[in-house]
Amino acid sequence: MAAVTGSVVSVQSVAQFDEATARESTLSVSFFWAEFHEACRPNGQLDVVVRQLATLHPRIRFLKVAAEELPELSERYEIAVVPTFVIAQGRAVLDKLEGANVAELAKRVDVLSKSVAKSSSAATADETPKPLDDALQYRLKKLINASPVMLFMKGNPTEPKCGFSRQMVALLNEDKIQFGTFDILNDDEVRQGLKQFSNWPTYPQLYVNGSLIGGLDILKEMKSDGSIVEQLGLTKNVEEAEAAFQESLSALVNSAPVLLFMKARSIS
Repeated sequence: MAAVTGSVVSVQSVAQFDEATARESTLSVSFFWAEFHEACRPNGQLDVVVRQLATLHPRIRFLKVAAEELPELSERYEIAVVPTFVIAQGRAVLDKLEGANVAELAKRVDVLSKSVAKSSSAATADETPKPLDDALQYRLKKLINASPVMLFMKGNPTEPKCGFSRQMVALLNEDKIQFGTFDILNDDEVRQGLKQFSNWPTYPQLYVNGSLIGGLDILKEMKSDGSIVEQLGLTKNVEEAEAAFQESLSALVNSAPVLLFMKARSIS
């Protein structure tokens, strides 16, 4: 989960960063830093400046990224030096500033902030999402309740189409959790509608008994805290499934005086 200092989010994982910047309308300033750079450290000069800027510009999301601890993000944004500030809208990079130039950083953030205010006042009505129609809401409710544990993902458990979906499937399988899935890549109406329905902008999304649990980061936190099965309240479900399996197996074994289990059909 995000660690927050003032108005600045300290990024702990790639998944968390991707969730924070998933919306195309999100304007962000990512502060790439390293422990060896004194001014970047907590309460160092740049750290204080960034927190002040975050307070002055609440409509902009400020993220602090440890460049050496999250090399995947450093490679993605081609970070060659620290500090580096990446200004972006959603996943699209708008600007990039290398070095500890406080005045230039403040200037660029101010320009970004003014553009936010201008576009916000001009397009408030356009940004308000249209209510989902009754038919789509009904369909989404049926889908999230299609299985006690339901995963909306890219691809399917056999062939996940993104790394986050692959990791989510692996975590569920590791704890032997039975779950249903829906491939959002095959239905854009569901893909877009579920984001609004559950107010959760990214995938994969995990639901238990019709309630949203969250994404990959949430499940990883549960795993680090102990049994996912217990935390999701699925202990009873697993026990019932095991009992049903044993009952079915017993009925099968006793269905005839002599029963042959074989790998091929008999040919008479």
